[in-house]
Formats: sequence, structure tokens, C-alpha cells
Amino acid sequence: MPESSENASASAFPPTRWSLIQSLNDATEENRQQAMAQLCKLYWYPLYAYARKRGLTKPDAEDLTQGFFHRLLANESLPKIAERDQGKLRSYLLTSMQHYLTSDWRKATAEKRGGGNTILSLETEDAEARYAVDPGTDQDPEHYFDQRWASQTFENAVKRLRHEYALGGKETMFAALEPALSLGGSRLDYGDIASILEISVGAARTQVTRFRKQFRALLREEIAMTLGPEDDIEDELHYLQHLLIGG
Repeated sequence: MPESSENASASAFPPTRWSLIQSLNDATEENRQQAMAQLCKLYWYPLYAYARKRGLTKPDAEDLTQGFFHRLLANESLPKIAERDQGKLRSYLLTSMQHYLTSDWRKATAEKRGGGNTILSLETEDAEARYAVDPGTDQDPEHYFDQRWASQTFENAVKRLRHEYALGGKETMFAALEPALSLGGSRLDYGDIASILEISVGAARTQVTRFRKQFRALLREEIAMTLGPEDDIEDELHYLQHLLIGG
């Protein structure tokens, strides 16, 4: 099992928010597009779900979210965050989305839908299906956005860990250990894990401890990428866990 996730993922997943923002201002178009793709993976669905929670229809929510990301890229708004030290990226994006919804997007609706541009079309296809089965109907849009951000961040870290195990040909091990990531408080059956992996119960406990440590490191990276230099990663991690448990 890999001892560290940092080296395997450093090139594909920048460890801090600042490197992501700097990539958006990169002179190389490929780097800019990769950075925008990563930003969409982090925030497309939370922002789309926020728009739907505000009462927008599916087509309007798609237009709003797509237009918002185009505006960010075209206006180079994100690189300016570092200059103004705006703090948490999710807070900045939500505030910017609210402003875009109440001003620029309303004006743009008179133009042809979508403006002929598309960012990550697969995200738009998946978003409504996820929203249809998403819990949280009683929450206000802002809290709903935070919960969707927490779920997406957790999911991204799981995908990264699954990918690392797959690279090592250890898909079976990942499947056996994945229940250890549950936040539901259910009791973990180390005997089952030991049986699947054909190891002792003691060795299974060791593997679970290592697995959780790897996941926590990846989750911290995902969170760090969205924070400013004065923000505390542990505080944000605790908030994320609180949201996922149902807070």
C-alpha cells in the first residue's frame, strides 16, 4: 500500500488554493483549462444546486452556472483573490454567484441561451440527476450550498484515494477498506475485512488505520486548495465533518 499520497497526486492536484488560482492566470491555455476543470469539479454542482434551491429551473440553473464560470475565466476574477486576500474560496464564489444572479445574468438572459459556450458539459448532465435525489429540502440555499460543497469535497478525496489504489492494482483492498470512511457511526467489522484480504484481524486494523490516514491527508489537500493563508485547515475540516453528519 502506498505510504504517502502527496507525490502521486501533486502534479494533478495542486496542494493550495494559490497554485490553483495562479494556474488560472497562466499564459499556457492548457494549464488554464486544467485549472478551470478542477475548479468546476469542486464547485460546479454546489453552485448549480444553490441555483436550483433559489428556485431556478433546470435550464436556467445550467445557464447561470455555466455563465458564471465563463465570467470567472474571461474576467480573470480568481487571480485577483490573492491580491485582495479574500479568504475561503467557497465564500468568495458564493458571494460572486449571488451578485451574478441578481445583476449580470439577469441581463444576459435576453441573449441566446448559453452564448454558444460550454464548460464541462458532463457536469451539466450529471447535476440535475444528483439534485433530484439530494437530501436537504428544508435548508436555506446558502447552507444547502455548504453541504453540497462538503459532499463534493469528500467525494473528490475518495476518488483520488480509489485512483491511487487502482494504480497499484489494489482495487479489492480499496473496496474492502472503503467502509472505514463512513461517517455514519456504524461499527466496522474487522473480521470481514481480514477475511476478504486474507490477513489477520490485527493486520486488518493496521490497514484501516493506514487507509484512514491516507484519506485524511487527501481530504486536507482538497480543503487547503480552497483556503486563504490565514484560514485554519482543521477548523474547515471540522466544519466539513459537521455538515456531512447532518449539521
